[in-house]
Amino acid sequence: MLCWGPDGSRWGVRRLLTHINNLPLDSATARKQQGVRAGWDQTAEINAGILDELRKLNYYFVAANGGSPEKPEFFPRPGEQQEPETVPLSALGSLLIED
Repeated sequence: MLCWGPDGSRWGVRRLLTHINNLPLDSATARKQQGVRAGWDQTAEINAGILDELRKLNYYFVAANGGSPEKPEFFPRPGEQQEPETVPLSALGSLLIED
């Protein structure tokens, strides 16, 4: 049986792999395994989504009040080449509640 460990303590392969796979996202091993998505955790994704939604809401607000807003730029995601889909202004009419 292959074993690793400091001071003669025995670590099996399963335990060693568990420790390697649970290293922090900013570790060199995680960056090597994950490539461009390293360090991009769930919190960063949620914050980017919130920022995108705020930019869209600002765009809709300015457009609804007679302005000519610029198309909102979405926060770039790692490893993503294409832009996320945007909702056209004509689709806003379907969201209105009619009594």
